[in-house]
Amino acid sequence: MIRLTLKSLKIVESEIYNNKLIRYIANIGILLLVFFLQFGDITWKVTGNYIILVWIAMNVCLTFDIYLKNDRKHILCLGKLSNVKRYVFLIFLCIITNLLWLPVLLLQLLVGFEAYWINAIVIVFIQYIYAISLGTVCGSLKIKGIGVALIGLFGIYNFVFCNPYNYKASSHMFIVSEPIFTVNNLNAECIVNYILFALLFFTLAYCNVKINTKKKRKTPVLIILLFIALYAVFLQSTLCRYYNGMNEEYKKSSDQSNINYRGISDIQIVDIESIIELMKDEYYTVSGKKLLFGNVYVQEQYLPEMMWLIKGLDVKPIEINDNILNINIVSPNMLYFENSDLLKCFLEEVSVEMEMNVSGYDESKFTRHVINGYSMGILEKVSDRLELESSREIYDYYREYHDEMLRLPATKYNYVKKIAYIVYFDYPEYTDVLYTSIYEKEISSDEEFINLLKEDFKEIYENKKVVEILNAIY
Repeated sequence: MIRLTLKSLKIVESEIYNNKLIRYIANIGILLLVFFLQFGDITWKVTGNYIILVWIAMNVCLTFDIYLKNDRKHILCLGKLSNVKRYVFLIFLCIITNLLWLPVLLLQLLVGFEAYWINAIVIVFIQYIYAISLGTVCGSLKIKGIGVALIGLFGIYNFVFCNPYNYKASSHMFIVSEPIFTVNNLNAECIVNYILFALLFFTLAYCNVKINTKKKRKTPVLIILLFIALYAVFLQSTLCRYYNGMNEEYKKSSDQSNINYRGISDIQIVDIESIIELMKDEYYTVSGKKLLFGNVYVQEQYLPEMMWLIKGLDVKPIEINDNILNINIVSPNMLYFENSDLLKCFLEEVSVEMEMNVSGYDESKFTRHVINGYSMGILEKVSDRLELESSREIYDYYREYHDEMLRLPATKYNYVKKIAYIVYFDYPEYTDVLYTSIYEKEISSDEEFINLLKEDFKEIYENKKVVEILNAIY
C-alpha cells in the first residue's frame, strides 16, 4: 500500500503540475496571495479563505480525473482492492496531497480572525472536508472538463456573493467561507448545511468511481431524492425556529427605554441599545429635533437563503416605518461586534437609515450634504464612546479617514460636507441652527449657501479651515 501511495503521488505531481518546480511555484503563489489578503478588511481575509478551499477542490478534482481515465484505471485495480477501498484510497491520496493547506487555514483563523482554538479547529475541519467532497464529485464526472468548469463557477459564485456585509439570510447554500464571518460564534445552520452537502457529494462520487460493476442510473437519482428529503427537514426545522421566535413576546431593554426586543439575548441588546441611544441623541440634536422615529423594535429573524426565496420575502435589516425603527436580525453577522469591520458596517447601516429620516433631508443637495457631514462626525463620536474593544479600531479608522478628507482639496461636490463636519466638532451649538436655516430658507445654490454663512454664521465663515475650503472652490 505504501508503494502504491508513493507511486500514485508521483503520478499526481507529474500529471497535474508536470514537475515539482511548477507545483512549488503554484502553491507558493497561492500562499503569497492569501498572505497579502490578510492585510485588508474582513472581505479580503474571507477572499483568501475561499481561494484556498477552491484550490483544494480543484486539486482533488484533477486527481480524481487522472485516475478515472481509461489509461489509469489499472493503477486502482492493483492488489485486488474492492470498490470501497479504491474510493477510500483516492480520498486518502487527495488528503495527503492537500494536507499542508490545513495548518494554513488554521493559522488564518487563529491570527487573521482571532478565533478560539476549538472554533478554529471545527470550522477548518468542516471546510476542508467540504472542499474535498466538492472536488471528488466534480472529478468523478465523465464529461471531460466539466468538473474543472464547475469548480471554476463555484469560485466565481463565491467571489460575487461571498460578502460578510450582506445581511440577507442566516446561511447560504454554496458560500463556503460563511462560517468564518462569525468565527467565535459558530453558525449551526452553516455547519449542518455543509455536512449535508459533503455527504451528498461523497456518495454521488462513489457511484461514479465504481469499477467492474454494473452501474444503475436509478442509484444517483435515489441519492439525490434522499438528500432533498433530508434538506427539506433541515429547512423545516429552521422555519419552526423562526415562527417560535416570531411568537415570542417583546421585552423592554429597561423600564425607561423605548427599545423592545425578542429572539436575542439580554447581553446583545445592551450593545444595540448603546448604539441606538447614542446615535439617536446626536441626530436629534444636530437636526433641531427633526428625527422621525420614536419606538425601536429589535427581533431575530434567522432563516436560510433558500427559505426566504421560498417565502418570496425580502426583509430589510434596518428600516424606519410609521415612526418606528425596525432592526431585523436576519444574519448572525449583524451582531458579531467582536469584528471591527462588521461593527462598523452595523453603525453605518443605522446611521444611513437615521439620516435619511431626518425631516427635510431630501429637500435639496444642501440639506442632504449638511446631514451627511454631520453623520461623519456622529460615526466618529459614537465609535469613540462605545464600550466595545472593536470600536477603538473604528474610531482610529474614522479619525484617519476624516483627517485625510480635510487635507484633500475641496470640490463643489463635497465642500458642504466638509464644512458641516467642521461645524459638528468646532461649533456644536450651531449644528441644528445651520441645518434649520438651510431647510427653512430653501437654500438651493452655492451662492445662497455661502451668503448664508457670511451673513448669519460669521464665526463659521471666518474659520481658517472653512476659508481654505471656500477658496479652493472659488
